[in-house]
Amino acid sequence: MELNTDIALFNENIDAVNDAMKKITEHHKMVSNIDTPKTLIKKKMGLDYVEYSYMRDLADKYYPGWSFKIVSDEYIYQDVIANNNVIKYLIGYKVTGRLIWYDNGIKRTGDMSATHRVQFKKTRDNYVDIGNDTKAAVTDCIKKAMNQYMNIADDVYKKRIEDLELTKKEVKVLKKYAGMAN
Repeated sequence: MELNTDIALFNENIDAVNDAMKKITEHHKMVSNIDTPKTLIKKKMGLDYVEYSYMRDLADKYYPGWSFKIVSDEYIYQDVIANNNVIKYLIGYKVTGRLIWYDNGIKRTGDMSATHRVQFKKTRDNYVDIGNDTKAAVTDCIKKAMNQYMNIADDVYKKRIEDLELTKKEVKVLKKYAGMAN
């Protein structure tokens, strides 16, 4: 009999879980459908992007209480052989971070990685600003996580899913090709 009681309790919880999931889906779709103001869309190397400050503001508004922590990081080196010696050159910084946020009362987490190339002045051992390079990798990681898991700036990063509905004319054409003409 205990098994039946557990099943009954489980079945009651299914409705609550389904309701929560529906609310989460609706909330994410609403955030995804927020149009980023054109003045905040920037370009770099031909690609659109938005500043971290815009994404942070939306995260604060639609996912209050969110946080981010670095899970792991590493400098990336390239071995170069010169005069029979192996020289290690710092070429990049990789970070993996964890976004933590609340979705309609449910605590969620998602991991993301980003890498940023180290900038040089003229030679491989003359770095511009390693601190700025590491900061850029962390910022990219946070932004990627906010877009992936919170749907922030989906219009800019081309991740918005439009509802697909066929017009009456399109249905008629499809029926015709399928041999089901009215």
